[in-house]
Amino acid sequence: MSLYALEKGDKGCQRVTLNDWKCRNEQSLNTSDKLMSVSALEREDASILRSAARIQTKWDRYQNEKLLSDRVSLVQEWLRTLERSHAAAEHERMALSEVKKYLETYLNEALLPPLDVIAQCLYLRDQRRPDELTVDPVTARLKDELQTYETHKGILSALNADAWSMVDSLSTLIDSLRFNISEQTTALDIDTNMLALTTDSPGLARRPEPDRVPPKSSAPESWLFHCQELVEKQGKECQQSRALRETMLRAVEDARNANWARQDETCASFRQRVHEIKIAIDRLKRQTEMILAEMEKLDEEIHQLEQADESLELPRALCETRHEGRTSRPAGPQRCQDEPQENLAVESATLALSQAKLQQRTEYARSAYESLRTQLSKVELDMEDKNRALALEMRCLASRSQLGHAEEQVTQSHSSQL
Repeated sequence: MSLYALEKGDKGCQRVTLNDWKCRNEQSLNTSDKLMSVSALEREDASILRSAARIQTKWDRYQNEKLLSDRVSLVQEWLRTLERSHAAAEHERMALSEVKKYLETYLNEALLPPLDVIAQCLYLRDQRRPDELTVDPVTARLKDELQTYETHKGILSALNADAWSMVDSLSTLIDSLRFNISEQTTALDIDTNMLALTTDSPGLARRPEPDRVPPKSSAPESWLFHCQELVEKQGKECQQSRALRETMLRAVEDARNANWARQDETCASFRQRVHEIKIAIDRLKRQTEMILAEMEKLDEEIHQLEQADESLELPRALCETRHEGRTSRPAGPQRCQDEPQENLAVESATLALSQAKLQQRTEYARSAYESLRTQLSKVELDMEDKNRALALEMRCLASRSQLGHAEEQVTQSHSSQL
């Protein structure tokens, strides 16, 4: 090949100069350096961004986990508080129910039976005979005792109604606490599960609109206010229930003491009345014995008067016979009214007067005897009335002997339950 051909080239392409070649190399190097500088800056910015994103992610995750942990701790604390409130409310409801049951038992077994006993005593005492149907202190005591029982019955019945309302209110509160505890437990489980999630946990996925606010959401202040309101309501309800329990127990104790005092006063009046009736019966017995003795003496006196009257019959007949016989003397001087004749007339008149006086005295004695017999009948009837009244009073005392026993059984049953 010729030298000319070598210089011009096979294809006849344009050749560059050396300076152009050097310039192009320098330009390529400069461009590479610039691009590498830009790349280095981008890498540096990317590294900074990656570090900032990593740090921000860790910080945000730490903060959220800290907030979520604090939230879990707060919910756990309030959950324990609500559980204590629920237990206290449940315990108070049970205590109030026991006191209410004790009050109802006292009403039915210790307060209502005495009312029947008092009514029975009043009914029995009304069966006394009219002469013994007196307005005595026993009647007044029975009426006062009846009024006392009726008053305490009204008070205890009103307290029982209040206890029913309080038990219902505590039941409603307990249901609210139980429902709130259930929701708190569910929310706590969800927060605990969310706090336990890590980047290695299964089930992680992107969620559409995770920052949306679901319906029926509330502010944290509302949740805290609701919890505080429940706890404060539980405290107030339990305080009111304790006050009501104390009032109920005090009312039962006051009723028991007042009823015992009234019972003792009434029983003392009964015993005094029984003693008075027994004294009256003893006096009537002695009076009956004295009347019988006097009747016996009077009967003997009547018998003696009758004998005395009969004993004058023969002397009077003798006198009258003599008097009549001397009238048959011969008329004239022989039939003179001499001293024997006058004395016989005086004797006859004296005997007639004596017999008349004896007969009159006999009638007086018989009248007195009949009066004594009538009085004896009255005394016996009066004694019979008093014996009947005494039997009724003893029946009343026997029926009242069960009053204290019923209250003691109720009190012992309540003490054993406590």
